[in-house]
Amino acid sequence: MTDLPAVLAQKLLQHDIANLVRRVQQGQPLTPAERSMLQDMAAAPAAPPSSPALVGSFVELAAVLRVTRRTIQTWRKRSDAPRPTAAGFHEVEAWREFMRQARLAGQCNPEEAELRLRRLLAETQEREMRLQARRALYVSRAEVWAEWSRVKARVTRLLREKFEQELPGVLVELEAAEIQSVNQRAIDEVLTWLSQGEA
Repeated sequence: MTDLPAVLAQKLLQHDIANLVRRVQQGQPLTPAERSMLQDMAAAPAAPPSSPALVGSFVELAAVLRVTRRTIQTWRKRSDAPRPTAAGFHEVEAWREFMRQARLAGQCNPEEAELRLRRLLAETQEREMRLQARRALYVSRAEVWAEWSRVKARVTRLLREKFEQELPGVLVELEAAEIQSVNQRAIDEVLTWLSQGEA
C-alpha cells in the first residue's frame, strides 16, 4: 500500500470523525475499535501548531487552513481578504485572522477539535449507558409469553385441584350461601399461594 500524504490522511481522519459524530447523534453505538480511537484522540495532547507562516500557492493555503481550494478562491474575492505579499506568498496568520473576523467556517483549531472529541465521547458513553438501561428494563415478547404460559398453567392446575378434587365432597350438603363462602375462600387461598410463589 502506498503512503498517503499527511494532508490527505488528515482530511480522511476528519471525515471519519464527522461520520462518527453523525452516527452517535443518530443514536447508533460505536464499535470497540471506534470507541478506543476516540478515547486515544481525546487523551492525546494537542500537537503544537506546525503550520508555516507563508505559503506559495492557494492550494497550500487551503491545505494549511483545512478548507478546499475553491473556498479560498471564493474568499479571496472579498474586499477584506488578505492580499499576497510582494513576493507572491500568502500569510497564513493573516488568513486565519480574516477567517475569525469574517466568521468564515474552516476546520476547527486543535483545541476545538479536542473539545468536540471529548463531547462526542461523553455523548457516546451516555447513549450506551441509556441503551444498556433500556435493555435491562424491557423484556422480549418471547420471555413475556413464556412467563404468562407458566403462570396460566399454575393457576389452571391449582383451580382444578381445588374445584374438581377437594371441594365437591365438602359442598354436597351445604346451602347456596355456604357454597359461595367456601368457593370464595378457595379462590382466595389459590391467589395467596400464587402471590407467595408457593404453587
